[in-house]
Amino acid sequence: MIAVLRDAATGKKLWTVKLAGRVLYASAVSNGIVYVPVFGTRQGKLFALDSTTGATLWKANFEGNIAGSPTVANGRVFQSEGGLNPLYAFDALTGKQLWKTDIYGGCRGAPAVANGIVYSLSDYAMSAFSAGIMGNAWIALRRAVMSACNLSASGPCQLS
Repeated sequence: MIAVLRDAATGKKLWTVKLAGRVLYASAVSNGIVYVPVFGTRQGKLFALDSTTGATLWKANFEGNIAGSPTVANGRVFQSEGGLNPLYAFDALTGKQLWKTDIYGGCRGAPAVANGIVYSLSDYAMSAFSAGIMGNAWIALRRAVMSACNLSASGPCQLS
């Protein structure tokens, strides 16, 4: 896989970088760094590339494959992994892993961040974590949704 950065105004190629694996999800860009999630044959990687030169600033290796795009907020990069679907937090500048936690039911898509809270949706729960430290702020399990929905009806549950 080759990552290419082009000038937004002219389309001129600024740099190319060869990465082992495939890019299946969108990259994220923040403060001059391009965060590229790479889907490997068995293990995923997250590359932090200098947006000016394409040089690798840091790389994170995962036990399983990447699941979704990275999210950058509050000086952190949040990335979910396939398999048991843990969610990771990395320092955006250094790549140091700050925390890792399993998501009940697996991560579905990129996490969202608002007001210092990281939100992750799974098949069974909406989980929320402090963006700065590891640990659940709260988990709203599917049981709460079940009590508000008629599960015998066909189709998706509609909450009003």
